Amino acid sequence: LVKLFILASLLLASSCEEDSSSGYSGGNVGVKEGSLAGYIPVSNVKEHSEIDLDLRGIELAKNDWAAARKIYTQGGGSIKTSDPLKYRTLQEMANTYKDPANAFQRSEPLAKMAHAFWNTWTFADEHMLAVLDGKDDQRFGTYASGALAKTDSARSQMTKKLAQYTIDWLYVLHEIEGALAEYNDVSLGNSRFGTNGAAHTLDEAWAFYVGSLEDGSQEDGEQDGQGLGYAPYILAEKMSKDFETYGYVIGNGGSSRVNWELMYQFTAAQRYLQTPNKAAEVAESFKCIRAQLMVPLIQACIVYSYESSSSEHTSDSDLAKYKAEAWAFCSAALPWLHDVDPTAAAKVKEEVIISNANRPNWSVVREAFSGKNLNKMGIKCQDIGSLGEAYPEAKFDKCSDDKSLFTSSHVRSDVCGNVKMPKEVSKGSHASPSFSFLIVLLSALFVHNIRNFH
Repeated sequence: LVKLFILASLLLASSCEEDSSSGYSGGNVGVKEGSLAGYIPVSNVKEHSEIDLDLRGIELAKNDWAAARKIYTQGGGSIKTSDPLKYRTLQEMANTYKDPANAFQRSEPLAKMAHAFWNTWTFADEHMLAVLDGKDDQRFGTYASGALAKTDSARSQMTKKLAQYTIDWLYVLHEIEGALAEYNDVSLGNSRFGTNGAAHTLDEAWAFYVGSLEDGSQEDGEQDGQGLGYAPYILAEKMSKDFETYGYVIGNGGSSRVNWELMYQFTAAQRYLQTPNKAAEVAESFKCIRAQLMVPLIQACIVYSYESSSSEHTSDSDLAKYKAEAWAFCSAALPWLHDVDPTAAAKVKEEVIISNANRPNWSVVREAFSGKNLNKMGIKCQDIGSLGEAYPEAKFDKCSDDKSLFTSSHVRSDVCGNVKMPKEVSKGSHASPSFSFLIVLLSALFVHNIRNFH
């Protein structure tokens, strides 16, 4: 409950940011500057948030593989202010771990897990190119010859979801590790505590997570924060309905438990990063953030595996689409499962990989993501939730935690409650909130779904 009131105060502040944007970016899509889905950056990360213009472009390209490939390799949405002649590209992001000289990138905990599973540092780029070019790769899928994998339906699902939930999502984690390293780098002196220091790198992580189209764009008639943009933020909102992890009235339009927790943790971490001698607090918050970022991918792997497992849920004509979605999400989640249970990860991969036309064996997937494995991955049972309401016949009920299994050094949702919100480091120039907005927000607090207070 305390977190809810803190988030309410943060959103009151963000609502009073002056909107100095031109109103449009990337064609006819409006982009509101200031807060990003309620989070208030202390630095300018607008260009980073605009990577979702490329994500949107790939999605809209559908089965125009040449157009999608051009966006993937050349960009066009997120221009680098450090070099106005260049765009940042999703392909560059996918190859973050490619150069052996980049020892830091290859030391990132979740990158090491992915390498251990795929046995290559360029897994994201290799997979994406296999899909775009329609080529067979036994590791990723038979996109040239597979009965399901070669279809436009499957390949279009793979391109947009690999871009969003493998490439962009993993880059969010890369930025988080960068912020932590920068904060702990004493050679940088006090500059690391400034708004252009470690806190700026964390702002970049949030910008890549939310994107520029979640707030104010209305390009599809949505309301802000509801999860109708194009960046990874949207998955938490969508999955919360299936797994009963919704009802957390953040005040920005969203209601998922994951985004509620991430809003709090990112804001707390941003303030700690601007304060000396808070390394322990930063590390604790980042353990929580890593865990929360993993949750929607696990949920999506589970639910799409279930939906594609039987003709009662997915017709044969729709199987290519749904199994591709299962494979896209599972391919992102499996490295983390592999880290705690390699056998279970291998079994899930065999069931959901798009190379064959078989329906996944639901019991294999359900058992792989047992409470024991979730806890060993650093995820609490309440974070994942239950399919009892959406799909009672799936028999995927909320598990019970075993505290002794939370031993991860990097991913721990059980420590989220330990992170306290520090005082704001520097005061911004915000106008006074309107009385009407205050009444609306306080009303939201009272109608908050009480069953979600744990």
